[in-house]
Amino acid sequence: MGDWDNTPFELRLKIFKWLLEHYPRGNLTDYSLVCKQWQAFFEKEIYRHITITRPYFRTFHRVIGRHRRPLVKYIWLRIELERYDCDICDYTILNMGSQNDNDELRRSITGLFTILRSWHEDGASDIKLEISIWSRSDFDHTFREDAYIDSDFNLICELDRPEGPCDETFREMDGENMWRRPYGLGLYPAIDRSVPRVQAITALLVRRQTRCVIGVPTIQQIIDKLPKLQEIFYEPRRKYYLVPHNDPVLGYGDLVTLKLPGTLRRVVIFEDFNEYHERHIISRDLWIQSQPRVRSPSPEVGIAMAHLSLSLEKLSVSYMTNATQFFNACKSHWVWYNLRELALTTNLMRSMTPETSNLIDDWTAISWAATYRIRFTREIVDQWTRVAAEVRRHNLEVFGGRMVDPQDVNSHATAIQELQLLCVVAHPASLEEIRLEAINYSLLN
Repeated sequence: MGDWDNTPFELRLKIFKWLLEHYPRGNLTDYSLVCKQWQAFFEKEIYRHITITRPYFRTFHRVIGRHRRPLVKYIWLRIELERYDCDICDYTILNMGSQNDNDELRRSITGLFTILRSWHEDGASDIKLEISIWSRSDFDHTFREDAYIDSDFNLICELDRPEGPCDETFREMDGENMWRRPYGLGLYPAIDRSVPRVQAITALLVRRQTRCVIGVPTIQQIIDKLPKLQEIFYEPRRKYYLVPHNDPVLGYGDLVTLKLPGTLRRVVIFEDFNEYHERHIISRDLWIQSQPRVRSPSPEVGIAMAHLSLSLEKLSVSYMTNATQFFNACKSHWVWYNLRELALTTNLMRSMTPETSNLIDDWTAISWAATYRIRFTREIVDQWTRVAAEVRRHNLEVFGGRMVDPQDVNSHATAIQELQLLCVVAHPASLEEIRLEAINYSLLN
């Protein structure tokens, strides 16, 4: 390796990066065996992003020795549920998820946390934990147009293009489980109190990719085991099931019960939905008493998020609550010492109440973008400027508005991207999934 030792550092780095870009991740282990310098570089990439399932916990614990633990920055826990078929598509069994499925989620969380409990003692820190749930039977109970993308954008999962008999209109795979699993009430296993706490994990992600909702009570129990948690991405599917649409659990009203650690700095909650799925559910009247397509967001969630915002630096809540419900819950004596980014959705634009004036104390400028549905007139901009002058005692800079061509918007993900929002409202991989699905479905019409 004499020639390599004499190679300039900048050239070595270019060679490493070229190999990373042009060769599969599976080859990186071979590269790490070339010499110690190659090992030091490629092991950082090999162990940076780990995908793990419960059957491989023992191997994971053995391979990731104490000296490699600080290299791990992302763990994707893929929880595989048992197979199912259309014979179990009855309302009583799927109301809250099967006991076997709940047990598998509980065992997976327990096993992983047991392995990770002492990692912080070996220098491991700032690990992001993503949890997703799937079953091999999902191949037979899904739309062919649905997309499933790895959070690292390195992989389009095998569920992306299933093969099999399908409905010619919607290209639907057989069975109604395709609806009941992602849009049902989900899984609510109790995490045992003896499960150890994990200090190395600082971020928790439950993306839209998972085909079975993890209920808020279980999310709470997972959070309780993460004392260093700083960031949460929670992207549950909109719920449709055989209960009245105003049920608080159906509308995620149980988010009001969440107790979050004081270390938390960033929360992104994105209630995912698919317009084509909804149209199919309603047109076929699959579920009686199903939730209306256009519904009123939960006021309880708005109240809970308003209280939560006091301690956060960044907060984004999409579709699950209304911005007016959030602002109406704010109190006149509240002061947001840490909040730097706030993103909320609303179906009604209205003036801010005086109680929210403290929230804009530190604003220096505003910018806006809109589709054909909303147009900020000069009067609206003047009103924002006037409020800022009253609160901050000097002028607010207003950047020119930008209209987005509605022809360029084929989904809510595309709208988010075209509006060029300054803060993150969903995981980038999730937005890409929604965007691809909208393109795929549009080709059917």
